[in-house]
Amino acid sequence: MPIAGINQVLKAAVKAAGITKKVTPHSLRHSYATLLVENHTPLPSVQQYMGHSDIKTTMIYLQLVSIPVQKEVSPVDLVFNLQ
Repeated sequence: MPIAGINQVLKAAVKAAGITKKVTPHSLRHSYATLLVENHTPLPSVQQYMGHSDIKTTMIYLQLVSIPVQKEVSPVDLVFNLQ
């Protein structure tokens, strides 16, 4: 599908959804990459999906997301049920 066709379909979908913010194919791409990072997809995989030649480009998404820190559980905690 030509870029003009994608833009037309996206514009119609945005209008039908009642979205007032500017939405572009690039913003969809950006949202997809952000979602991958938020869902703990390994960065090399995100890099490959997005077609980035340099991992530094992919690492920009790390600054944009808030991933909750998971409490590490040590083997001692597991043995003594201290988790």
